[in-house]
Amino acid sequence: MSSSDHLNTSDWLCTWDNLLGKIHHLEPELLTQSPAPESWSIQQVIQHLALSEHLSCRYLQKKTLDLNAIPPVDLFYPVRKALLFLYLYSPFRFKAPAMVATPQFPEEAMATTLNRLHANQAELIDLMMQLPDRTRRGLVYKHPIVGRMDLQGMVQFFTWHIRHHNRQINRIIKQIKAQETRQYRPS
Repeated sequence: MSSSDHLNTSDWLCTWDNLLGKIHHLEPELLTQSPAPESWSIQQVIQHLALSEHLSCRYLQKKTLDLNAIPPVDLFYPVRKALLFLYLYSPFRFKAPAMVATPQFPEEAMATTLNRLHANQAELIDLMMQLPDRTRRGLVYKHPIVGRMDLQGMVQFFTWHIRHHNRQINRIIKQIKAQETRQYRPS
């Protein structure tokens, strides 16, 4: 593989490490506490991210069965990537696609969620590294909103997606701590 074809996964994995480092000391009750009705808990956010990556791996496995069917990068690809970046970094909140939303989250301990996440990441990295260079440069991944992307775009999406939800986790922690402060404040 030439240096121009190098698949950089370090930002994605470091972003995960930073996020998980922030929450690893939190009590299990805080991880599963929702700050408001219809709002996700921290664990549900992590499950959403893990499920998104898991489904991406399954899609990639399916699409790489026929390497000749993978389309090359097109002229609109940079525009789609820019739109995805704007979408994830906008101040607006969007409802998650149903395939990666609350009904899909299993009832499990955070440790189980993290074990599944790490196993999926190892499988995904192994799969990506086994693909030929021309496949890595092709539009092998399909984001549910902006469409086809190459592998590096998929990995960038993962990084941006984690950062997007990191802000959500910060809000959840702040809301829960504010609720606790109000709860324990003497009258």
